[in-house]
Amino acid sequence: MTFFSTQKKDSSGIIIFLSSGQIEAEYFSSGLKNKKDIFFVKENFKLAQNMDPKTLEDETFLALKKVLHKLFQISSNEKPSKIFFVFGAPWYISTAINIDLKRNKTFFVEKDEIIKELESKSLENNANFAVIESRIISIIANGYEIKDLKGKRAKHVSAKAILNIAEKRILKKIEVETARYFPETKIKVHTLPSISTEEISDTVDNDNYLLVLSEDEITEICFVKEKRVTESISVPFGRNYFLRILVEIELACDFDSADSILKMYNEGHLGPEKKEVLEEIMKEASRRCQKVLRKALFKYFDKDRHLESVVILSSSKDINLILKNIFTDYYIGQNTKVDFVKLLLSKNLEQSSLFSSAVSGIKNLYF
Repeated sequence: MTFFSTQKKDSSGIIIFLSSGQIEAEYFSSGLKNKKDIFFVKENFKLAQNMDPKTLEDETFLALKKVLHKLFQISSNEKPSKIFFVFGAPWYISTAINIDLKRNKTFFVEKDEIIKELESKSLENNANFAVIESRIISIIANGYEIKDLKGKRAKHVSAKAILNIAEKRILKKIEVETARYFPETKIKVHTLPSISTEEISDTVDNDNYLLVLSEDEITEICFVKEKRVTESISVPFGRNYFLRILVEIELACDFDSADSILKMYNEGHLGPEKKEVLEEIMKEASRRCQKVLRKALFKYFDKDRHLESVVILSSSKDINLILKNIFTDYYIGQNTKVDFVKLLLSKNLEQSSLFSSAVSGIKNLYF
C-alpha cells in the first residue's frame, strides 16, 4: 500500500467510505471547482440479524467491487491521482498506548522515535494488524509536559498516543481489489473519527466535545480534546438496533417492513393508532439505549471530567432526533451541563452525514 504527503494541490481523486451496511464513494477531478466533475456512488447491502463477521466481510467486499467498477466507468480510463479509504466501525480498532523511554544520558526527544516506539508496542500482541493512524496526545520529559519538541533533551520521556489499527488481511484485500481497476494508484487509509474532526472542529466553538458517530450497527463515541480525538469507545446500537426492536415486538415481520415503518413514522405518514404505538416503542428503545450508554460511559464522567458540547453525526437522518434525545437525557440524568447538542446533516440528500463529513475532512486535509 502506497502512502503520500499531505501537501495540498488541485488534482483528481476518489474517496471511499467503508461502513457496516453500505459503501459510499465520490470521484472528483479538476481541483473540485466544477460540480459537474464530482460524481457520487453508493452501494447498500442488507445486514441480517446477528450476521457473522465472515458474512459481513463477504458482503462488504462484494459491494466494494461494484463501487470500484462504477468508479472505473465514471473515470473513463483517466487515472485518479489518489484513492482515500475512510474506515468506519468495525473495520478498525482504536487503542490508547503509553510508553516510557529512559537513557543513562540525555538525548534529543524526536517525534519519529516516539511514534516508532508507540507503534511497536501497540503491535506486540497484534501481529496480524497494521497501524493506519497514530496521534500523540501528550509527551512528558523529565516530569514536565512539553508541546514543542524542537531542541528538547531528556533522560526520561513518557508519551501517550491514540493508535488506530486494522487487519493486514483486510488492507491487502482492499489493495488487491483496488488495483484491478486503478493499478499503481496511491492509497491512503483514515478512520472516520480522526478525519471527521478535521471538518467538525471548524464548526464547533468548543475545542473539547463529544463526537457521536452513529452507523447502522455501531455508535462510536469519541472524546475530543483540543480538537483531537483522545479516546473512543463503541456501543452496540445504531439504526438497525431500532429496526430489530420493531421486529422483536412483532410490529414488523422483517427488516424491510421495519425500515418502511420507521421511514413513514419520520415522514408523518403513519395513522394515529400506529403512530401512538410506535412512539411508545421508540421510548422503550431509547430507554434501552440509555442503559447501554450509561454502562459504556460510567468510567468516563466524574467530577473532574465532563464535556459541555455534543456533536452528533448519523448514518441516517431518521434517527438523528432519537439520538439527540438519548444523549440530552443522559447528560440531564448525570447532572452534567450540556451547552448544546449539534446535529450535522449532509448538504447532499443522497449522502449520509457520516460520508459528507469524511469527504470534507479529506478535502480539507489534502486539497
